[in-house]
This record gives sequence, structure tokens and C-alpha cells, in this order.
Amino acid sequence: MTRQTRPGGRHYALAFMTLALLVAAVLRLPQLTEIPPGVHYDEAAYGLNAGDIGLRGDRPIFIPSFTGREPLFLYAAGGMAAALGNSLFALRLTAAFFGLLTVAATYRLGREMLADRRIALLAAALLAVSFWHVLFSRLGFRVISQPLLMALAVAALFRGLRGGRWPWLWLAGLLIGLTAYTYLAARLFPVLLAFALLPLLLDPRTRALRARQLLLVALVAFLTALPLLAYFAAHPDAFWVRIGQVAPGAADEGLSLTESLLRAFGMFFLAGDPYLRFNLPGRPLFTFITGGLLLVGWLLCLLRYRRFPWDWQRAAVLLLLLAPLVMILPTALATSEIVPSNLRALGLIPFIFFLPPIGLMPLLRGVERRFGRPPLTHAVSLIVLFVLLGGGTYTQYLYFNRWATQPDLLLVNDGDLTAAAAWLDDTLAAAPLAERPTVYVAAVHYRHPTMAFLSANYDAVKWLPGSHALVFPAAGPALYLYPANSPAPSWALPWLEAEGPPEVITADNGTELFRVYRLSALPALPAEAESADFGGLIALNAIATEPAAAGESLPVTLRWTVTAAPPPGAAWSTFVHLEDTSGHRWSQIDQDGYPAEQWQPGEVILERIDLPAPPGMPPGQNGLYRLRLGRFDPATGDRLPRLDAAGAFAGDSLLSD
Repeated sequence: MTRQTRPGGRHYALAFMTLALLVAAVLRLPQLTEIPPGVHYDEAAYGLNAGDIGLRGDRPIFIPSFTGREPLFLYAAGGMAAALGNSLFALRLTAAFFGLLTVAATYRLGREMLADRRIALLAAALLAVSFWHVLFSRLGFRVISQPLLMALAVAALFRGLRGGRWPWLWLAGLLIGLTAYTYLAARLFPVLLAFALLPLLLDPRTRALRARQLLLVALVAFLTALPLLAYFAAHPDAFWVRIGQVAPGAADEGLSLTESLLRAFGMFFLAGDPYLRFNLPGRPLFTFITGGLLLVGWLLCLLRYRRFPWDWQRAAVLLLLLAPLVMILPTALATSEIVPSNLRALGLIPFIFFLPPIGLMPLLRGVERRFGRPPLTHAVSLIVLFVLLGGGTYTQYLYFNRWATQPDLLLVNDGDLTAAAAWLDDTLAAAPLAERPTVYVAAVHYRHPTMAFLSANYDAVKWLPGSHALVFPAAGPALYLYPANSPAPSWALPWLEAEGPPEVITADNGTELFRVYRLSALPALPAEAESADFGGLIALNAIATEPAAAGESLPVTLRWTVTAAPPPGAAWSTFVHLEDTSGHRWSQIDQDGYPAEQWQPGEVILERIDLPAPPGMPPGQNGLYRLRLGRFDPATGDRLPRLDAAGAFAGDSLLSD
């Protein structure tokens, strides 16, 4: 970590960095639309956001949808969408470019922060072939922008600090401010910098100068981030919503903080992210060799911290010491989510990749002193070649041959809905407009972004979230798509299969993707009883129950008929309460199997509700239990009024035996 003016020369560094970027490109650019397979909910949502920016003129400071998103990556993806069309290729190509630029920026960061070309080359080579970084460089996620902005910011900062160059300090402040627009975890970056730069203020001889320099950096960073800070001041929920979902105490069940911290630190070379979407389950970030060198490098930084004569050198070493402790916190503190998480730990890049080379250098110097060969620079050259060629080949095998071929990856990545979107477009394009069926799609999430991003017929789709309801159109044929992640429930099969078995669509490897059910007319349904009119919008025509014992679920099937289209934005979920004759409520279920904004007059809705029958309930004899049913607005709690035959108010629910 000493200052090296000619570690092999600039041409040496240029040649090896060219090779590093070529290897990085070979790992990040091929088959972008095919690997990874499918388009997950989150990635599709990013694609929609990019289209809003690039094609529809949105200019957000922060994107509040989908639990909130910082927009820097999405502006870049929007520009790519404007140039190439809003496609999966454009989205992932943006991520790949961010990944390649991060490899180049890592070398520049090493040169500016450590002033050692050899360490900088080794770090860039390790990052170029990192399975962890390759995977995220091929996903259209905004998190990939965080390491690049942090690397550029710190490189500009140390260039300015070393030479007293004020324009570079101004640029550093700008880049630090822009980092706030990358990803949630980047909010810890200023904390890391604040502690790492403390050595600059300890020397009384230079304290005044350093204070002015850091004040400029902080002021420019603050002004750059000010629009985002103003947005959060006006919308505090946008700042806290995602933090509140994953932070300790966010859920009743989760890891203890101690257990979460141990798992997070274990991800370096013991046991990594178990989630298939972001890792070969359990694979650590580093091998035992590179992980061991990482640990040695961190200890060397700790032991040699005070030996460096220049304050900027001590600041650089302190930054490398603190980075693993600070930037691991986004995954360590997410005790209510998967721990460890390769996604949330991406802020460790690129700083963590300098530690293995730092740990390696004393070993190489010892070999050189003992044997006189190979010279240190030649040894580094050989190691860089080995890392790029050998490590690149191994990463190619891990990513393309092992991870990408995992049988569960396609469905984990919403490949079922990805395939359904293409199938639906082809099917509807082949049908005359007048003969097109009403299309119902089941999914875990309402208005699933994967279908919205990929299908030209998204606006024609009606959604059955959670597969809690089965809907029949007022007239004409109906087509039902049930993806593998949202299979048709057994209670609905007698009606779905009334005109024949489904068409089963499979992937090339035999994985079932989705099933297609078709109906040309309304099948035989539960017999209608006396109807209950709710708000003149929907009528409850029949209630069917099945026996259930205490500790089980009481199956309740409701038949509804839509009588009028609700006003825009209406939301009327179903509630069912299990009460005894004294009015005591034993259990309840609230659900929205078919959102009201989709209702059309004449539609018939079969809704299935599995009502818990708590343990300890007395036997239901002599009409002991009743059901109270109705519709309510989840946002306000207001109930849809029940009307009598004359249209007068008759209560806010129906009490049924």
C-alpha cells in the first residue's frame, strides 16, 4: 500500500485493464434476455418505471410506487428505452453497462485512494469475475448503480485531497449527493465517509485546510441531494416505508439482531445468501482463499493504520476498515427478511475487493525477498492473468451452467407469467376482435407488473389475485390463465373444467408454466337464494358452506352478481364474520378476490373464503353460529349499505344462519 509511481507502467495497466473489461463484458453481455430466465415482479416494475421516464415524460425525484425507488438508474434505463425501445434487453443492458463501468471505476479508485496500480488491478480483476457482481450486472435492478457512484465519488474525493484540487472536491460532493439517488442502502454511505475522513481533521497543521475542503464536499453533496431531501420532508412515509418493513421489530417473527449480524458477516466466506434469485443458495461471496486474504488484508489495515505518514492515506485505510462494518448493516439489520442478502450487501462493492489484494501483497513481497524471483510486478501480472482467465472461466461455469440451469429458477423469477404474457399476445392477435374472450389471469399480486411490462394486451386482462374468486362474464366466452405460481384452486375446478380439461403449457425443460381454461357459456352454478343488495352495486345471491370442526377452516362459497359499475377508484372488499347467537365474534376474514374497479354489470363472482374455526369452539348445534357478511372499503372501514326491495337502508351487513 505504498505509493507506486511506476508499478509496471501505464501501458502495463492499460493492457491488463483492457483484458479485465473484455472478460467482464463476456460475462455480462451475452444472452441478456434469456439468462436469467423470466422477468420477476421487481424487474418488470423497474421496466415500467423506465418507460415512464424515457417514453412518457415522467421526471420524478423519487418514485413512491412499489415501496419507493430512487431514480438514478431508472433515468439511465429510460434513456436506453428511448433509444432501443422499452424492452427487457434495454433494461438489462443498462445494468450491464453500470457493471462494466464499476469494474473500470474500481481500478481508478485504487489508484486514487491507495496509489498502487498493482492493488488496483487485482481488485478490478476480482470484481470483473465476481459471480456476485456478474449476477446483478445482468438484472435490471437499481442497486447496481450504487457501487459505481460510490467508487466514482471516493476516487474524486481522494484525487482532490491528495493534490488539493478544488474542482475534484466539487465533483466528489456532486457524486456523493447523486449516490443518494441510487438505492436505499446508500443512505449509510455518508456515515461511512464521515467516520473514515476523521483523520483529516486530527493534524493541527492541516486542519483548517482540510475542514474547508470537507465543508465544500459536504455542501455540494447536500445541495445535490436537496431535492430528494425536500421530497422526503414533504412525504416522510416515503422515507420510512421500506425501512419499516425490514428493520428489527418490523415483524413478530424474525431473527434476533445477534443472529442476523452473525449470518451477515458469515456471508463473506462461510454461508451466503440462500435465495436462488440472487445466488447459488448458500454460496459465500468469496472462496476460502480470497476470503482468507480478505481477512488478512483487513487485519493488516488495522495493524498498519498509524504507520502511514499522510492524513489521506490514513483516511483511505480507515475507510477500508470501516466499509465491511458499515455497509453490511443493510442486510444485517433486515431481520424480518432473508439474511444474508446479496442484494442489500451490494454497497460493500467495490471497497471489499481491495482487501484480498492488500492481504496478498506481503506474501508476494516475502517470496520475492526469499527467492529473488519472480519480481513482484511479474508475480502480480501472473496472478491477474490467472484471476481473469481462470476465475472468469469458473464464473462463466457457475453462472451459465449451474445457476442459470437451476430447475426452480424459472418459476422463482416469474417465468410462468413471462410465458403467459407472450402466449396471450399471440392468442389474441390470432382471434378476430369480435370473437375475443374475456381474459381472467390469476396471480399472487394484483395487476402483476410482469404482465404489464411484457403484454400488449395488459389493459384487457382482468385479475384474480390470490385465486380467491372465479368470475364469469356477463356474455361471451371466457379464457382463464392460471400460472404455476398461482394454480387453479380445487374448489373452482368443477366450473373451470365444465367444458373440458385445461391446456397445459410447459417450458422446454418440461416445467409446467401455466394452464388455460376456456368457457363458452356460464356453467351450472350454486342455486340462487333470496338476494341481498349491497349499495345497488352488487348482490349476494347464494351462500354455501361445508361442515368444519374446531381447529379447522370453515369453507364458505359466495355467489355475487354485479348489478352496476362502481365509481372509479372504488374498493369494496368482502368481510365474513363467524358469530354466535349472543353476537360474540369467533373469527373473521377480509379479502378482495376480485377488486371492485374491475366489476362490470352482469358479471357473476364465485368467491371462496376459508373462515377459521378456532380451537375450543363449542359444537355448532341448534343454530349456535351465524355468518355476518358484507362489503367494506379497506381504506376507511366504511361498509357498503345493504338495501331492501324498496331501495331503503336495511343495515350494513347480512346475517345468515
